[in-house]
Amino acid sequence: MPRAPTNASGAEQRARAIIASTSDIEAMRIAQAVLLPMEGLTLEQTAQLIGRDKYWVSRARNRFIRGDEPLGKHGGRRNAYFDAQQERELVRDALAESFAEGRKATVRETLLRRLHAKRLSVAESTLTDMLDRYTGRILPGIKWGDLSFRQGVLETLASVEVQVLSQLQRQRKQRCDQADRSAGPT
Repeated sequence: MPRAPTNASGAEQRARAIIASTSDIEAMRIAQAVLLPMEGLTLEQTAQLIGRDKYWVSRARNRFIRGDEPLGKHGGRRNAYFDAQQERELVRDALAESFAEGRKATVRETLLRRLHAKRLSVAESTLTDMLDRYTGRILPGIKWGDLSFRQGVLETLASVEVQVLSQLQRQRKQRCDQADRSAGPT
């Protein structure tokens, strides 16, 4: 006979609050993994109802009771060299530079050169991940490897993005200058 589940540190109340308020299916499953054994179900029965295995139910339940992060919620940029914005700018600039060089260098080579200029030595997988994230931003659901043979298309998109951003900055500056002139000396 399994031992009775514990209600350490108000886990039951927290789980009930999550079930009442969330629309996230994973949060709902975790809350159910806590509540169903408290209602007398075994881990195997709970796992069958939730659609996970009993080991997942046990780990998720224990993590919730301890107040730890849920399983699989840690993200993938824990050891990132740059924040997301810096990475986008770096890849975008490498695309634009590669395009300006008339395809004498690939985007990967240009990006690698820029990283070496910052005194960073990165693995090929890091370059691929950076390019995948940027490509996914431009064309959702597409990976860099799928488009590497279409480098010209991405370079054109990147150069257009650079042109649009610079045009927006010029327009913003012009509006600020006009507002300053219309305000006049005070």
